[in-house]
Amino acid sequence: MRAARKISGKNQVEISKALGISQSALSKFESGLLIPSTSQWFMFCKVVGIDSLETFTYGVVDNARPARLDGTYPASSFKIPKKYSHHAGSKVRAIRPFLQYFEERLGTEKMENYIEAQKIDQDYFVVYDNQLNIGFTLDMLTSLIGSGDLTAKDIPELTHVLNQPVIHGSLSHGYQRSSNQIQLINDLVHHSEHYEINFDYKIEDMNQKSLDLSIKPHEHMELFEYRSSHLGNFLCQYKKSYLERFSTYNGGKPVEIEESECHYKGAEQCLYQVKLAG
Repeated sequence: MRAARKISGKNQVEISKALGISQSALSKFESGLLIPSTSQWFMFCKVVGIDSLETFTYGVVDNARPARLDGTYPASSFKIPKKYSHHAGSKVRAIRPFLQYFEERLGTEKMENYIEAQKIDQDYFVVYDNQLNIGFTLDMLTSLIGSGDLTAKDIPELTHVLNQPVIHGSLSHGYQRSSNQIQLINDLVHHSEHYEINFDYKIEDMNQKSLDLSIKPHEHMELFEYRSSHLGNFLCQYKKSYLERFSTYNGGKPVEIEESECHYKGAEQCLYQVKLAG
């Protein structure tokens, strides 16, 4: 509720008046000391402009808006450092697997301390449409890799959450209707701008059993050192593992992936052929 109020641009006084409650009561709602009634919850969602059912179901705020480099919400909604606010092409939806891995491996306290050290509002990561630049993810990966808490063999553990609805939020409903793994990957590519706009994802060819997928960086990625020796190979493996794990969303077997071009090894793009298993 606190995060939703922040993206609405309204303060506690405005919200409490709209709900017909005291500011003190709203403050207790936001801190978890008091639970709103059903009618108060629905009214709150209407006032701040969020979906009541989706927010209640997933525990996050997700209006499923496509990413824009200038951000989805006003910069005044949350305080984030300038080094992460320019060319902010990554949505929280895309960052969540890394944050969840951090929390599961090192604990909630260390994750929250890390976020605080980066001078980012903890509530920022409750809103899936909030955006940061890829520098935040690269810095977090560098920290985890440097401490030995993340290696290439840990990538399956990093991506194991990608077939769970909570990671994809409101987009998960569409994925549940996909007829097979190839259609599922096609649907993911169709929604790529709801995750990030650092790369252009394009289906080059597709049939019932396979598809060819190209992934090419956008111009602003030249500002970030993401193809360094310790990050490039890791990110390359992560993208493959992402597709493999996501393809099991509806309970199917992981797809088979062949890479004919690799951007992290000097090519202009990554080019994958994704095939049904077997």
